[in-house]
Amino acid sequence: MIRSFIKEILQTLVIAVVAFIIIHTSLQNYMVEGTSMMPNIGDGDYLLVNKLSYLELNKILTSEGLNLNSQPPSRGDIVIFEQNKPTGRHLIKRVIGVPGDSVSIKNGKVYVNEKIVKENYPIYSDNSNLHKLLVGDGYFFLLGDNRPISQDSRSWGMMSKEQIIGKAWFRYWPISSIGLVKH
Repeated sequence: MIRSFIKEILQTLVIAVVAFIIIHTSLQNYMVEGTSMMPNIGDGDYLLVNKLSYLELNKILTSEGLNLNSQPPSRGDIVIFEQNKPTGRHLIKRVIGVPGDSVSIKNGKVYVNEKIVKENYPIYSDNSNLHKLLVGDGYFFLLGDNRPISQDSRSWGMMSKEQIIGKAWFRYWPISSIGLVKH
């Protein structure tokens, strides 16, 4: 009787540890600091980030013959990334340009591949300008939705794929805004 009780406790602990590892490796909580993503995501919002969104499982599993098609970040995605390795500071921005794109800004209007970007989400625009840049292989051009105050790829350049942690997925605070993050 004691032996079966101990066995059940050990099984429960193993299941709990495995569930924790799966959840911890696939999701991460993130608190937004700052207003660079207003009006869509605000200062103090709490998000869950899907860390598996852009994981290149094909590279890991091809030797096993499995084909899992993960997608790279695409235009409009809201991503969490590590700005630079030494500080480890995590930031949030929107993907505007993907590898191979040319990006320019004229009087606040964003152009990708010479065409004006139709941003189907609210933004705070400005009158900034940026000469045409080519997004290199493995890099992304990121902008905040609050363009007048956002420090983003206009000021610190492109972000590498390796620096992207994951895709903003679910907002769980404030309660009034709970739900899936719209991209």
